[in-house]
Amino acid sequence: MSEHTKGPWSVEAPMDHELTIVEAGKEVYDWRFIAICCYPDPDEVNPLSRKEVEANARLIAEAPRMFDVLEASAADPNDMTNWSDEQIRGWAYATARNARRAIAKARGQQ
Repeated sequence: MSEHTKGPWSVEAPMDHELTIVEAGKEVYDWRFIAICCYPDPDEVNPLSRKEVEANARLIAEAPRMFDVLEASAADPNDMTNWSDEQIRGWAYATARNARRAIAKARGQQ
């Protein structure tokens, strides 16, 4: 069993200087913070760009879904010995579809 905070997570911007990754679907007063991605300080040496910070936040927010997809794709082939070809194709199709959705969301695409 995984010990991470159950997803989904979302990226929120409660302040101008940072993005926060929180449990999705909750009101601000119920947020449990997963991570904070700070925008660059102009005085930093080699700061991340705002675009890079936003991409990092999206990637972190998709971690639970990506973990679920990876876990599903790592199914034990020995457990599939009684599966029909149709069941195996359905599993492969669903796993690939879910992976594409997670990647698109992490890239900021809907």
